[in-house]
This record gives sequence, C-alpha cells and structure tokens, in this order.
Amino acid sequence: MKTLTFIAVLLLLTLTAIAQVPQGFNYQAVARNSSGDPLINQNICLKLSIHTGIAGPVVYWEKDSVLTNAFGLFTLKFGMATTDSGTFSTIAWNTGNQYLQVGMDLTCTNTYTDLGTSQLLTVPYAMYASSGAAGPTGATGAAGTNGTNGTNGATGVTGATGATGSVNGTAWGILGNSGTTLGTNFIGTTDAQAIDFRTNDTLKVRITQKGQIETYNTGNSVFLGQGAGANDNLNSRKNVFIGDSAGYSNTTGFCNSVTGYQALYSNTIGHNNTANGFGALYSNTSGFYNTAIGFYSLYSDSSGYSNSAVGYQALYSNTSGYSNTAFGLQALYSDTSGNSNIANGYQALFKNTDGADNTAVGVEALLHNTIGYYNTALGANADVADTNINDAMALGANAITNASNKIVIGTTSNTNLTGGYGNWQNWSDGRFKQNINEDVPGLSFITKLRPVTYNLNAQKMDEFLGIKQRMDTCKNTEEKNRYFQRLKEVHP
Repeated sequence: MKTLTFIAVLLLLTLTAIAQVPQGFNYQAVARNSSGDPLINQNICLKLSIHTGIAGPVVYWEKDSVLTNAFGLFTLKFGMATTDSGTFSTIAWNTGNQYLQVGMDLTCTNTYTDLGTSQLLTVPYAMYASSGAAGPTGATGAAGTNGTNGTNGATGVTGATGATGSVNGTAWGILGNSGTTLGTNFIGTTDAQAIDFRTNDTLKVRITQKGQIETYNTGNSVFLGQGAGANDNLNSRKNVFIGDSAGYSNTTGFCNSVTGYQALYSNTIGHNNTANGFGALYSNTSGFYNTAIGFYSLYSDSSGYSNSAVGYQALYSNTSGYSNTAFGLQALYSDTSGNSNIANGYQALFKNTDGADNTAVGVEALLHNTIGYYNTALGANADVADTNINDAMALGANAITNASNKIVIGTTSNTNLTGGYGNWQNWSDGRFKQNINEDVPGLSFITKLRPVTYNLNAQKMDEFLGIKQRMDTCKNTEEKNRYFQRLKEVHP
C-alpha cells in the first residue's frame, strides 16, 4: 500500500500586525510506497480538505499535482490552487477545531486514496491575526532609506471623453463660441508672428504678419474652393485651382492656372493650360498650352493643344484641333479637329468643323465654311457660298466668294466679279493697246533732282517776319506760346 509520510507538515510565513496575511500556507511531505521506500521523481496528485470538526463539514478543498524529488519529498502552497471549492480566506480560524484531510492519487485519474485526517494545531492559527482584535500600537521606528524607483508601468487604455467644459473668455471652443464681439474677439497672434494652420500635424497654410496667405506641402500648388484639385497628387505640380471643383480630376498635370466653377474639371495629365470661366476647358484631359476665357469656352476639348478661345462658348466643340484662335461669342463654335484657324467676331467661322488655316474677321464671317481651308473673310457676313471652298477671299461686308481661288471685294451684288466693280485685267499685249505715250517721267527725271543739306537761321527768319524775340531765346512755355501767336499773325 502507498503511504504519505509527514516531515514538516506545515510551514507558515512570519506575520506581523500590520502585514498583509498570505491566504495560504506551505505543505510539505514525503511520499512512500507500502514498503516504506520513497517515491522518487514521480508525479502524484493530492486532494486536501479542511473540515470543521474531525467529521464535520468540508469548508474548503483543493486538488494539486506535484513532482517528488530524489528523496520523495514534495512541497505545495495550500490555499493557492486553481482547482478548488470554497474560499480559503473565509475559513474561521479563530474558532479553532479545524482538521486537514489528505487524499493521494498516484495515477492522477481522479481516484484518491484517503490517507487520514489530522487536526491543525498552533501554527496555522496565526491566520487569526488577520481577523483578531488589534494590539496596542508600538513606537514608530526609524525611517528606512528610500528604495529605488521602480520602472514605469504600461500606459493604460484611453478613458472615455469627458463632458465639454465651459469656455472662458480667452479660449475658442472646438464647437464654436457665442457672445463674441466683432472687431474685439479674434483668432491670431498679438505679436509680430505669423499664424500657422496644420492638418495631420503638417503645415498647410500660414498667414504672415503682412497679411500674405501662404500654402505649404501642396506640391507648390494652390487650391481654393470645394473639391478644387481634389485628386492632385501634390508632387510639385505647381497648379493653381480656384473655384468649386476647379481642376477636380487632375492627378499629374502641371503648371495649370484655373479660375471658375468646374473649369478644367476633367483634366488628368494636361499641362500649361489656362482656364478662366464657368466650365472653361471642362473636358480637357491631356491637352496642353490651351487658353480658354469665358463661359464654356473650349468646353469639349480633350486633347487639343495650343488653342486660344476668348468669349462665351468660343471653340466650344473643339476636341482635338490645335493652334486655333477664337475671339468672340461662339467663334469657331462647331470646330472639332480643324487647326490653325483664326476667328474674330460673333459666330465667326461658326460652322467650321475640320477646315484649316482659315481667317475670319467680322460678325458671322465665314459662317458657312465647314471643311474648306486657306480662306479669308474680312467684314460682317463676309463668307463663302459653299462649305468646301478653298483658297478664296471675301473682302467687305456681305462679300460672298462662290468659287475656290477667287477674290471678291464688295457686296453680294458682285458674286460674279473678281476685283470689285470690274474684273481685274492682267493682259499686256501691244496688239490690243492704243494711245500709247512715253511721257511718264522716269529715271531721267530722278537724276535731275539736287539733294542738299542746310541749317535754318532763326534770327534772319524772325527779322524777316518782324518778330523781335527769336524762338531760340524763349525761356518758358508762356514765351513760346506768345512767339507762335505772333508767327500766326504775320504769316497766317
């Protein structure tokens, strides 16, 4: 049969009246087999129980697993096990009559052999000091030396946000202030220092003491307005976007200057564009070197370049045309891919779509040209009679050119004439000439001319004119005026 031999049944830590009593005590024993030999280096399981009275109720029990040493000795801290029943700290030690029952299981299969019950004597009852009456206070001892400071503990979790406190007269609340006085209360500095504004702890805006508004960490760009430059990657793009959604889609486009609602809205990589006006250059994505000034000017342009449009819907339909210049309301309105056209005036070159190298100056000049090229129209309603006439010229209000390579000067009554009121003649054949005279002065007349240089004698001229004061002696403006007045009188 297995036995458990006690060597030092209970070992209790020394307690004082002011110490915190440990809730437990040491238990030590030697485990032996039925032959009295120690069970060395072996895992065994124990069940320890506290009874009130030898056969009384169990007020506390626990299960422990221990390893014996080379002598069969093991030690455990009774009262500190993780598997237990009851509360060790509530055992009524002060009533006495507490018994310890020991059970052992060599196989740890929850089959315990009862090894007997014994009364707990003097030593455990030191536990009573934690609940007994306090003794008289002793004399204060000498102060001990200060111990070294311990390491800081880990930072605790952030507590809940407290209620909003009242705002005093010198602070601004994050939810706003009331009762402020215009001209008295302000946000800013009271010394000669600038004021900075940051987001994500990065400087974005600075107002200098001179009133300059400076931007920082924006890729040398300026954004002003809701959604302005919203997608710009801020990588030194040097853009200026002013207005709601101005330059909204821009990502890598650079050196663009934009002012107006949704101006250059769709631009992504286009560069060196200037747009000023509601929706100006709205559809541009990759075009460059364009200038659009006016409501919806160059609105449809996507990849065209080097175009200049000034006026309401000037070059409105242009998508890929380049090097066009339109000045005036709806000038070059329908042009989509034409290039190198110049339109100056209300609806000048209005219907042109693909025509190139045309010049139209005047209200509705070259209005009907669509695909013709190298045409010139100067004057209100100066135009071509067909959509695809080339190399033609119409000079004057209402002048209409009805064929390619033809010039018309004058009104619509001259549609069959070239050269105005009569056809220009280029004949030079002596068979058809009469009244030929050679009396036109030529080189002989020119060689008879005698070029000279001279100096004007102002004094003689004044004496001849009867003027006493000479012009070169006039000292001021008043005297010069009198001189010229006299000159008019004697030489009207």
